Amino acid sequence: MLDKEQQVEFYEKIGERIKEARKLRDMNQDVLANALGISRVSLVNIEAGKQRPPLHVLLDICEFLNVTMNDLVPQNVTSSNSLDSIILNKIKKETDNGTDSADKVMNFILSRMKNNS
Repeated sequence: MLDKEQQVEFYEKIGERIKEARKLRDMNQDVLANALGISRVSLVNIEAGKQRPPLHVLLDICEFLNVTMNDLVPQNVTSSNSLDSIILNKIKKETDNGTDSADKVMNFILSRMKNNS
């Protein structure tokens, strides 16, 4: 069972993954919020981990962003440095762009590791 601190971290990670998936699709918060039928403020709070989305909203997010629940929900709160499919998709997108892609990928990975430590 997760203690209160782990619950906070759990929802923050879900929010981060939602934000990453949304940005990977070059989508702004207004578009996603409208598609979900929620306010932009609610989406901002979900992405920040301050608001806990109901399960049906998470399912709608998965459907709209074309990700699975496993992509959004961390399996282990303490394993923040694992590369999940959203990050792997980001790496693929950066390497498909050609110029300076290796540097972009390395900077992205380093920033993720720095943010998760």
